[in-house]
Amino acid sequence: DGFHLWSDTFDRKAEDVFAIQTEVAQRVQEVLKVKLLAGGSPDATLAGTENLEAYDLYLRGREFWNKRTGANIERAVGLFQQATEKDPKFALAYAGLAACYAILPNYAYVRGRDAASKARAAAFHALQLESNLAEAHAVLGFVKSRFDWDRGGAEKAYQKAISLNPNYATARHWYGALMGWEGRFEESMAELRQAQALDPLSAVIRVVSGQMYYFQRKFEQSLTEIGKALEIAPDFSAAHHLRGKVYLAQRKAPEAIRDLEKFRALVGTAPGLGDLGHVYAIVGRTDDARQVLRQLSDALEQGTSVSFDIAFVHLGLGDKEQTFSWLERVAEAREQDLRTLKIDPLWADLIKDPRYAALLKKFDLDK
Repeated sequence: DGFHLWSDTFDRKAEDVFAIQTEVAQRVQEVLKVKLLAGGSPDATLAGTENLEAYDLYLRGREFWNKRTGANIERAVGLFQQATEKDPKFALAYAGLAACYAILPNYAYVRGRDAASKARAAAFHALQLESNLAEAHAVLGFVKSRFDWDRGGAEKAYQKAISLNPNYATARHWYGALMGWEGRFEESMAELRQAQALDPLSAVIRVVSGQMYYFQRKFEQSLTEIGKALEIAPDFSAAHHLRGKVYLAQRKAPEAIRDLEKFRALVGTAPGLGDLGHVYAIVGRTDDARQVLRQLSDALEQGTSVSFDIAFVHLGLGDKEQTFSWLERVAEAREQDLRTLKIDPLWADLIKDPRYAALLKKFDLDK
């Protein structure tokens, strides 16, 4: 009702930052009778480490991870590794490292299987140190969904993470995305709204919300969410990428090219370049589309996961034989769960082809 419940003053030295955190938490818990540490005890350190240098490196790693570009995620990897070197028992730093490896294939040309293996190893190490660490359980959920195509296992892992820490926005963000990919949009948006409330300055959560509207063909609402993401981070590459796809679905090719070229300028050659090649193809800029294919082929020779992008360029060129051939490679390498194509407006014509159902059946994805 606006009346003051409690206040206190804490006069300590800066190097006592962890003791201050714990002391404040204890006082709030005592006075307000709330349990702040899910699964923990009042005398536990909120940071998970008593090493100030390790904690600082961890916070910097989280900042770069949130920027969601390949270069920044790789910087975050280095910072989290340094944090684990400063404190080998710092479970949160290992969970941060796992989160970096998990999402890196979405933003940089790296082999998905290698990234998944590193993500699992770091997450399991974090859980050996602290079995109830929500951040690590969330990463395992992401790996099960993104790389193992085990949506049931992913859902259990996300639910575990949320039960351990209901205020962990990333777990709700990833869980909301998973439900959206399954077409459970009402549940998805409810989870994503909670994630937004917990982390209102997260551009990526806004973009994922926009993606869910895009899947539902609610393009204006999608553009609104993307606009909010760009207010937070004007050069957020994922926002430009998604807006390009929305414009493409609306058959606004010039606007789509503008945003997809902006995306390429921001990230260079990265997963998602196939969308630009696709729109070049459908507007008749065949030479430009084939130049994108050459770029993607060069990346493929370096062992990176770009088969899905290549398939999409071929779809724009009208070559369904090549499209299905490359989609089969996607499935064999487990680069991307092809069931998601069912809800993507840009693949609506292709999924009507009997070969799509046959492809899902071949890889046990038709259940």
